[in-house]
Amino acid sequence: MKWIWIIFSVAHIGALTAQDWTQLANFPGDSRDDASVFQINERVYCGLGLNAGFSCMSDFHVFDLVTETWSDGVNLPTGNERQYATGFAFGGKGYIFGGTNSNGDALRDFWKFDPSLGAWTPLPEFPGLGKSGAMSFVIEDTAYIVGGKTVGGVISDEVWAFNLVSELWTQKMALPIDGVWRGVSFSTTNFGIIGLGKMNSGMLNPNFYRYSAASNSWELVSQLPIDPVTYPQFSQIGSLGFIYGGVLADQSYSNRFFRIELDTWQIQELANFPAVARKGGVAFAGPTTFYMATGVSLSGRLQETWKATSVLATEIIDSAPDALIYPNPTANAISIQSNAELEFVEVYDLAGTLVYRKDIDATNATIEFQLQGGIYTVVLTTDKRNSVHQLVVVN
Repeated sequence: MKWIWIIFSVAHIGALTAQDWTQLANFPGDSRDDASVFQINERVYCGLGLNAGFSCMSDFHVFDLVTETWSDGVNLPTGNERQYATGFAFGGKGYIFGGTNSNGDALRDFWKFDPSLGAWTPLPEFPGLGKSGAMSFVIEDTAYIVGGKTVGGVISDEVWAFNLVSELWTQKMALPIDGVWRGVSFSTTNFGIIGLGKMNSGMLNPNFYRYSAASNSWELVSQLPIDPVTYPQFSQIGSLGFIYGGVLADQSYSNRFFRIELDTWQIQELANFPAVARKGGVAFAGPTTFYMATGVSLSGRLQETWKATSVLATEIIDSAPDALIYPNPTANAISIQSNAELEFVEVYDLAGTLVYRKDIDATNATIEFQLQGGIYTVVLTTDKRNSVHQLVVVN
């Protein structure tokens, strides 16, 4: 049998680290969730969304990262209220795509904001079905709109490119999964990344995928050892990504906060957010500080603004053990050794599907399984942390 070895990064969750959370002045508009955000230099533009009266909004407000204060911005033209719109910035301009209006219609329009003129300009409409909750990233001079929910609530796997110079739309290689909605997305050098979110099957996506514009192709880059969520808040500081909160598979709200090294896909859990758990807010970042605003908790929609400092620090406030699996490659069994008592072991295939699970309640164990030949991810869970291992099965 001839094997093609596909090696991808497997994340490892580290110990909790400390940081300081501070509540700032409230967002000045109505309390809301599902707002949109884009950042141009030291100014963050936040608006749209659904307010406590279940009305879609068109207003924008501006957060100054230097003074940490809010001011009023320039609203989208009247009649363009929406939630679940996609926001990003490029070349000193802000962009808003799609979303859902108060009638529940998925929208196709596309807008550009020029802060020097203080004005919004419509761009060529999206040529396909309207989309809400899509993700986006920018590679060179092209924006990519990924996934999103379309007419009838179908979660799309489509990927479309919009050249920000020629203002032309082009369809690209579809996602390698059955669509994604309300996940996270960002750019690294020459690549775009998407992860987490909800798939059309109704399952949550545990994986991160990388898109190459040069080859118009997708590849799996990591499965993070954290519970997958939809509606997370994400922002990036250089080569570090920060994920807070979101909705878990059981519909509860997560209050966990993680830092990811985007070059190595190492992950470290930061101390939990000190206030009520929330989802559907916006996140943004200064040079050393993570911010988030708005969102909704189980008690209702929010106006709050928070910042977390010391997010770049590595002070360990809780230690975590190591674990070992062998043999690797294997045919149908592995032995596990851990420095802490294992609670359970899970095995996922490359599509992120759980194919094996067993409760352990011991530090050492041997498990047997019947799996097809291929590459799998083994997640070992203790009361301290998860550790993630790549496993090759040969049969």
